[in-house]
Amino acid sequence: MPIPFSCPFCGETTLVDDPLAGHTGPCVNCGKLVTVPSGAPRYSLRTAMKGVQRSNWQGALVLAIFFLGLGVALYAFYQAIGKPAIVAAQQASAKRTCANNLRKLGQALLAYEAQNGSFPPAYTTDASGKPLHSWRALILPYLGPSEMALYQQLDLKVAWDDPRNALVAKRMPAVFASPLDPNALTSQESNYLVIVGAKSTFPEDVDAKLVRTPSARKKSEITDGPENTLLVVEVKANGKSWLEPVDLPWTIDFQIGGDLGGNHHNGANVLMADGEVYFLYDTTPSSEIEAMATVAGGEVVSLPAPE
Repeated sequence: MPIPFSCPFCGETTLVDDPLAGHTGPCVNCGKLVTVPSGAPRYSLRTAMKGVQRSNWQGALVLAIFFLGLGVALYAFYQAIGKPAIVAAQQASAKRTCANNLRKLGQALLAYEAQNGSFPPAYTTDASGKPLHSWRALILPYLGPSEMALYQQLDLKVAWDDPRNALVAKRMPAVFASPLDPNALTSQESNYLVIVGAKSTFPEDVDAKLVRTPSARKKSEITDGPENTLLVVEVKANGKSWLEPVDLPWTIDFQIGGDLGGNHHNGANVLMADGEVYFLYDTTPSSEIEAMATVAGGEVVSLPAPE
C-alpha cells in the first residue's frame, strides 16, 4: 500500500511505494534529503481521542445541559399541571362512581317502598328490642341477583354477628363502598348511612326508659317533598360492619367534613328520597343540611344540579 509522505522542508506531499519505506533520498520537489517513514501509523483509541476537536466536547456539553434542562422543565410541568390534572380526573371519576353507588341504593330503597308500602326501618329488632340487622341487609334482594343470593344466606332471626351470619358479613357488596375509601371493602365497612331520628326518613321512637324502637316511614309522609329530603348520606368508614344496625343518630354534626362526607376533598354525595343524587360542597350551611334531613319541617332548601 503506498505511503503518504510530506517533506519536512517544503511540505510537498507525495505517495511513496512500500519498498522505499525507511530509505533516505532527495525530495522530488526541493531536492533535500529526507527519510521515508517505515509505514502508516497504527490506529489507537488514544490517538483518535487526541484528534477530537475541543468544539466537539463543547457541543456534547451543550447537548447534555439542554437535555438536563428539558428533563427538569418536564418534571416541573408535571408537578405544576400534569399531576394536579391526573388527581382531578381521578377525583372526578371517583365522584361519579360514588354517585352511581347511591343511585343503585336509591333504586333499591324505592323498590322496597313500592313493594312493602314504606321504606325499610333503619334496623330490625327481636322480641326484646335488641337490634338485629340494618336496612342494608333488608334491601339486598332489590340490588341484583348476587345480592339476592347473599340475602338468602342470611338468618334474619338472629343478630348480624351471630356465627350463622359470619360468612355473609365478610362479603359486603361493592355498592356499599366508596371508591375513595381503600379499606372499606377489605374491612366490610359501609360508607353509606342513613340519619336515624323522629324527624328523618328513618324514624326511631324512644320511650321513657330510653328504649329505642325503629319504625318504617311511608313516602307519602314526606310532606317536605321527597326531592327535598335526605335518604342516604356518604360518610367515612366508621369501623362498623356493613351488616351492623348502626347509622347516624339525629344528634350528628350536620356539616360536610364532620360526621358527613370525608371521602371527597371538597364535599360529599347525598341521596334524596326521590332517587336523585347531589354533591353538597363543604360550604353548605349545617342548617340547610338539617332542613334536608327533616321530612315535615316545611323548610325551603336549595340544591345544586343533580350529579
